[in-house]
Amino acid sequence: MHVDTTDVEVRRLISSIAAVVEDEGGYVHPELVIHHDGPHLWVGLPRSENPNTLLDQAAHKPQAQAPTLLAIPAQVHVPMAGLTWAQDGATLINTASVDHLSQPQREVLAHMVDLFSVCQKVTAVAANYPRFRMEADPQLKALIDRARPGFPRDETSQTPVDALIRSRVAVDKPADPKTGEKSAGSFMPLIDMMNHHPFGSRYHLTDEGDRSVAVRHPNSSDQVYVRYNKMDALGCALSLGYSETATRFVASVSCQVEIDEGYTLTVIGVAARDRSIPAPVVSRTDTGIAASGLVLARGSLRRVKTLLGMPIQVLFPSAEPRRIDQIVDQLLIDVVQANLAYFRELAALCATADPPTVGTPLRPMFAAVADHQILLLQELASSLSPP
Repeated sequence: MHVDTTDVEVRRLISSIAAVVEDEGGYVHPELVIHHDGPHLWVGLPRSENPNTLLDQAAHKPQAQAPTLLAIPAQVHVPMAGLTWAQDGATLINTASVDHLSQPQREVLAHMVDLFSVCQKVTAVAANYPRFRMEADPQLKALIDRARPGFPRDETSQTPVDALIRSRVAVDKPADPKTGEKSAGSFMPLIDMMNHHPFGSRYHLTDEGDRSVAVRHPNSSDQVYVRYNKMDALGCALSLGYSETATRFVASVSCQVEIDEGYTLTVIGVAARDRSIPAPVVSRTDTGIAASGLVLARGSLRRVKTLLGMPIQVLFPSAEPRRIDQIVDQLLIDVVQANLAYFRELAALCATADPPTVGTPLRPMFAAVADHQILLLQELASSLSPP
């Protein structure tokens, strides 16, 4: 492994983390490179080390099994349960006891927290994450809140420290279906330095709790990526603070369209608390139908039509199947058009200058998001024919 940095302390901390991982039976690809620039850390590997780069494969298509990049044993995952956090300037501080952690976990935790502080990660989150700067742009905030109810504040990311910790944590299991209680997750050493890409490698969790990542080069650079969650371009901008133009779908924004005979379809946008797009849900309401988690993409149209078709049959029990299909087709067209109208409104707002604020300007980023979403929606609209 090589650490590409001019900062001696950053090199020491990263090397120390890797040493603990390997001492505990983990694996670090010998040609792996961890790059450092200011608050940014990212992982690279020469493309010659990935046999899939020799094939003419689209980034979004499945690829043959690639070499392992990192394997992190369960005993060095650092559970977040019981830890509490504070900051002193740019310094991140764990204020809770670590007596319940093993010695390797304590070492990893100490090195990771020190690395976050040296790289001034908390300061970078405060300066670049939209949720902490949106208040300075009430017009943009109001428009974003229409698409993502509850943004910019939610119960899990009230401060830059909360947001930093949340962004570094891997969740090992879903929420309890009975209580709704969510796992606090764990710090994942080294893997947490990998950036998100829609077609990055997926985490592999073994029965023993070890976690590994295979090599994946989804673009022409040497950088290797993981896929954090299923997010569209707007979700990436809001959650991670950058414009991602490799996404191939749009998570429908909140909107309302007419069905027939006075009924309406109410689409509920992805909530601010959701780290990824939830599974689609359709329910009956007094005025028609409510749907959430709708993904607009060519590859998912059949599933969306099936999802909407069942409650439409309940609304119109005597309608012929062909009539049900016509209603659903028109609903899809109307939802796509409502999303187009929203992103055109966002593009128009972002074509004007940002109000004075601290940090990277927000509007250029959201202008790029709007342009990308409009392109995807126009391609989808062209594939839909009026019933």
